Amino acid sequence: MIQCKIYKNTTLLQVTMTKLRFYLAKLPTAGLIALVLLFKLTTCSAIDTAEYFPDLKPDADGRIETLNNEGGMAPSATGAEVWLLSDLKKQDTTNLRLLEIGPAFGRFPIELFNEGFKGTYTAIELSDDHLRYLHQALNKLSIEHGKVQSIIGRFPTDTMHLANGSFDVIVITHVFHFFEPQHFDQALEELNRLLVPGGKIYLTAKTPYSNRYKSFIPVYEQRVKNQQAYPGYIADVGAWVDPDTITPERLQKLYGRHLYFFTKEDLNQVFIKNNFKVARCEEIPLGYSSPIWQAPKKYANREDAVILAVKVIND
Repeated sequence: MIQCKIYKNTTLLQVTMTKLRFYLAKLPTAGLIALVLLFKLTTCSAIDTAEYFPDLKPDADGRIETLNNEGGMAPSATGAEVWLLSDLKKQDTTNLRLLEIGPAFGRFPIELFNEGFKGTYTAIELSDDHLRYLHQALNKLSIEHGKVQSIIGRFPTDTMHLANGSFDVIVITHVFHFFEPQHFDQALEELNRLLVPGGKIYLTAKTPYSNRYKSFIPVYEQRVKNQQAYPGYIADVGAWVDPDTITPERLQKLYGRHLYFFTKEDLNQVFIKNNFKVARCEEIPLGYSSPIWQAPKKYANREDAVILAVKVIND
């Protein structure tokens, strides 16, 4: 129990310090005080992950590794999740229909319902084992029957049975970089179909800027200078990983796999091309402490690219 409390408090401190670090040297005292107050008003408290997932332990990179070798679950809300939770506080969520693509073990819906969400939540997830964790964790909350649904499958092929305009909000955290460039248009077309007119997408993707993939950064930048198509694409992930940031066993699992890293310019371009209105697009700090995923000093506080895109309402 003591170990759980330490982990929880450490996570909150890490989240706070990471988000404020970039601004400390740039603001006068009055501005800093205002920033701290704003931070408290617009972010949610991190849940105690040990309470909801007692047999899942954080990895060396700060995340909880997934069971299917498809990334990891962050210890607290980051990026687009923070934006969404803040926005939801300003509205009545009673009839809101929310879809999450790739929830892993289900940390975000726990935060969502803990923050007073009253709408319906649907998850699409590759792993049945992950969904079992999600439902077990949510069973600890008093959620009205029928408010939570799940789909086992892969997006976008396994949502095509759903009706047009099934959702008001879609949230995607660290999933979009698993798509290959030739599938971007198909994925965005399905997102557009699933949303009501005026519906919103909150999406977080990895930028090229991390210690784990630091050897790829100059390659990415040269591709951009050369105006090369799909500059963030890596065909063989294992060839670019810094071996000091991973165990040999895990590194072997990454050979032959692909990833796509996005800067804010890349995300903006993809969504505009697919007829979305971009309401907000930024590069932000990681949101939790991780020497592996944090960026080299030159690129500090640019670890994640986040976008809020809106489905255009046609006249």
